[in-house]
Amino acid sequence: MTLTEQILTQVIAHRFPWWGQCHFQLNHHNRTLYIHSSDLRKRRLISKDMQSVATLDIHIQRITLQQPNQPDISIQCVSKLTISEPSAFDTKETNRTHGHRKH
Repeated sequence: MTLTEQILTQVIAHRFPWWGQCHFQLNHHNRTLYIHSSDLRKRRLISKDMQSVATLDIHIQRITLQQPNQPDISIQCVSKLTISEPSAFDTKETNRTHGHRKH
């Protein structure tokens, strides 16, 4: 698990402790957070809270809830990124004194 995934997991677990045991996977390429839960009783709670997760400033574009033998639930997130703001997904180092990326 990457540092970004660890931080996201801790933030979400702290904000939504009633979700119980969930597995989180972050796809950096398409900025999607996958929530895996095998407890079907938690499906309604998690799906209801997904909109709240989508409004967190965590630089993801989509959240997908996955459960065995159930259709996926996906929502689009509202991005709060601006062009000049680096994100946790950036792999290039940013020159903070001039706001330009190093090549």
